[in-house]
Amino acid sequence: MSSRLLVVCLLPALLAAPPAVLAQESFADLAKEWKEMIGQDGFVTDRVALVGRVEDFDDRDAAKLLLDGAGSLSARIDALFKDLAKVETALKEVDIEDDIRKDGMKSRDELREKLSEVEKQVSGHRTVMERIRKAVLKLESANARAVVVTAATAGGDWRPRGIAAQAAATYPTPEGRAAALRALKDKEPRVAIQTLFGLKDRKDPETVGPVAECLLKGANWVMQSAAAEALGAIAVPACVRPLVEALSKADGRLRDDIRQALVNCTGQQFPADYEDWKKWYEEHRAEFEAEGAKPLAKQPAGKADPADDPGTYYGIPTLSKRIVYVLDVSGSMELEIGGKGVATPKEGEEEQARGPKVEIAKNELKNAIRKLPDDACFNIVVFNHKVRTWQEKMVQAKQDTKNDAYKFIRDLKASGSTWTYGALKEAFRFAGIGAADPNYASGVDTIFLLSDGAPTDQSMPTSKLMDPEIVLGAVREWNALSKIVIHAIAIDPQTQGATFRRQVHGEGVARWDAQSSRSHFSCSPPPPRARTSRPPGRPSRRPSSPIGRRRSGNPRSPGSWPSTTRRR
Repeated sequence: MSSRLLVVCLLPALLAAPPAVLAQESFADLAKEWKEMIGQDGFVTDRVALVGRVEDFDDRDAAKLLLDGAGSLSARIDALFKDLAKVETALKEVDIEDDIRKDGMKSRDELREKLSEVEKQVSGHRTVMERIRKAVLKLESANARAVVVTAATAGGDWRPRGIAAQAAATYPTPEGRAAALRALKDKEPRVAIQTLFGLKDRKDPETVGPVAECLLKGANWVMQSAAAEALGAIAVPACVRPLVEALSKADGRLRDDIRQALVNCTGQQFPADYEDWKKWYEEHRAEFEAEGAKPLAKQPAGKADPADDPGTYYGIPTLSKRIVYVLDVSGSMELEIGGKGVATPKEGEEEQARGPKVEIAKNELKNAIRKLPDDACFNIVVFNHKVRTWQEKMVQAKQDTKNDAYKFIRDLKASGSTWTYGALKEAFRFAGIGAADPNYASGVDTIFLLSDGAPTDQSMPTSKLMDPEIVLGAVREWNALSKIVIHAIAIDPQTQGATFRRQVHGEGVARWDAQSSRSHFSCSPPPPRARTSRPPGRPSRRPSSPIGRRRSGNPRSPGSWPSTTRRR
């Protein structure tokens, strides 16, 4: 029988076949393509499109394929991390002077190219992984979600389990909630953190108790911060008590995060002070515990009370005690702001600092370090076409340490180009670069980046402008689960790069797809010396009444409050 006749004979049968049969045959081809491509280096655009095609099936097999793909990518990423470590070690061991004599630094350039290639491969796999995460979150069929719910507490690699746990937490079903609550007890902290991201979106009052336990007994500050954020989003009366209790033990930036959650829940504008919030809650406890309590009124998020006098850098306040300062010392920093000095202030305006940008920045950095409390930890990263760190690890802000930092800052000179990528990577190294750090031994929760130019590569003697999206994409990856806040400061808005730094600042968030940074973006010279006295007309700190309440189960019995005296 000829092939043409065979097609004619089979056509009626194919047309009469149920759509499910045709879909299965199509999915089989797609699954074969998936297994051949998903873990390959490169082809990022094609692989991202492939994820979308699998997502469209929205069934049990599609869910399994997506999560299996996440596992394959995870294994490849871990292998590439090992390659990165080897290349970075080799690069540090290169003797620059010997290279110049032997081959004009050829071996160093080859290592840099290798490093760049491996980083590009990691970035590509992380991009595809992120697309899989979003696809799993969008699955709607009961069969697909059943696979995800099961995977949320399965064994194996933590990355697909974390994706499944976050998705299950958002599913508005009892099964999704139950899987999420089990995932909160996962031995891998990163799975629990991703679950909290999902519970934040779910806004389910029934999850308040387990989320509050993560806040009060979390394995690390990142988990505690994610739990505080989730309680602030759920925003029912039962959330307030554990938040206030956690504030009694919180320190550094975690105090900021808990305060923000309390503001979201209550609309009150107290500083991050345990005694103030405790007093207010005690005065209104009966109203919070009343049966059938009404929803809490949503109020604009408040700012920290100036009387707390937190440490500042370029006028940006922070209660953080784990800070990395990243300072641009490229050649353009030797110029004055705008290239023409600072304009004479108008009548009523205060005079701004004058002189080379690098000297202004150095003075501001010394002032910021001077205000750090003794129990804070900090480090300094400076960069031009190279990256240099003051210390190999985070150090405590004791007076002798500060004095050493002042000497390091004093001797800084401006020259070269602006390799921002390398500087930010070094800053994140102190934090444990996101998912690369299995123990979350993070010594950093806040990064200050100050620069005056657009990012360049580290080519010498002539550098080239670097695609800002490469830097931004890397920051997204490094900060995916780290919750580090990035304050980006453009010391000279008239130069290239102010837009880029605004974008970097926008990446300093807890989660890329759901909220923007709470910190400030500054495009101006430093303010005059910040005042620490109480501003005139400051509102009374006497606790006010609540603005309303939301229905939910009663909070747990108050019991006795923690006793603490916080130095103001």
